[in-house]
Amino acid sequence: MANGGVAVAHRGDLTAYLAWRQGGLVFEATPLRDAVRDLARMYDLNITVADSALLGMRITTSVGQEPVDDVLASVTFALGAQYERMGRRVVIRRQGAASGRDPDHHLPAMQTARAREPGA
Repeated sequence: MANGGVAVAHRGDLTAYLAWRQGGLVFEATPLRDAVRDLARMYDLNITVADSALLGMRITTSVGQEPVDDVLASVTFALGAQYERMGRRVVIRRQGAASGRDPDHHLPAMQTARAREPGA
């Protein structure tokens, strides 16, 4: 500014920034391909999405200090997918895809993530 004042420009999502500052994440219609990158970094995991059709699906959820398995269960449930975790390695695939996982594995009763197809 010419008079030496300060101009403030508001850009971006303040909610996401505040969540990040407090050790959390906020996804608002975020493609899974982007969300898994952030989740992998937050939880120190190697996450692979086995079905490329899932990568473009968008999720809306927030993550705070929840255990990683609760977060993965919520996200994959919303996508109609499943995950398999072996230590730090996680594979996400469409529900019913061959995985060697126990078919009677039950998800937590409360699911907070929402997913939608690209362009929806």
